[in-house]
Amino acid sequence: ARERPADLPADVVFTADVDEFFRADWQLGVEAAGQPVVRAHGPRCLDMGRDLLVTSVGAFTSDALFAQMRGLAQERRARLLLASGALPAVDWLHAAAGVACARVCVRQIKPPVAWAGARYDPETGQLLPDSHEFGALTEATVIFRGTAREAAAMYPKNANVSAMLALATNGLDDTEVELVADPSGRMATEIAYEGDAGALSVQVEGRPSPGNPRTSAIVPLSVLRAIRSACAPTVIGA
Repeated sequence: ARERPADLPADVVFTADVDEFFRADWQLGVEAAGQPVVRAHGPRCLDMGRDLLVTSVGAFTSDALFAQMRGLAQERRARLLLASGALPAVDWLHAAAGVACARVCVRQIKPPVAWAGARYDPETGQLLPDSHEFGALTEATVIFRGTAREAAAMYPKNANVSAMLALATNGLDDTEVELVADPSGRMATEIAYEGDAGALSVQVEGRPSPGNPRTSAIVPLSVLRAIRSACAPTVIGA
């Protein structure tokens, strides 16, 4: 287990014990540990009447889990908050989803190292062999085409953007996804939306997180903004 940081205030609970964590006095939980943690502990948090900010939004490729947690949030008067993470323009997209949507698609481009060892069996959760020999790629290569449900379930550490886009707009089975490994080191997200509310085309050139090449540097900043918004009396961009 990780040692307690020396500069952590004495009244802050630092623990790997789940029960001790839930016994502590807090109102907003922030999940930043992966889809299995959402499944294992998310319902308990909401059932206690506590708010929960989820970053591993791909966990909600399970309709049953999403329905359960939404139901608990309503019943216990808690809030289930889905972090936008690296997804831009969530406010516009979610608002536009109030009327008919013709097409939503997203293209996620990351360095090969981000995709290596990241492919899982959606049914068993077991790690699968890589779909490509990533170290041998010499040009940008599409490694997956399919729906947001398939992408987020097969690449749970990489494709949460796809799940978030789908949940905000056209649904997990009607949002098109393309995942690309680019040996140039490029990390980008390209989104296209067409519907009765208008059309939107967004391209974001991101930078890898220094501590995790699978994700973008904007993600922790986005989570911090979400925490501040959840606790603030004034929210910009609600």
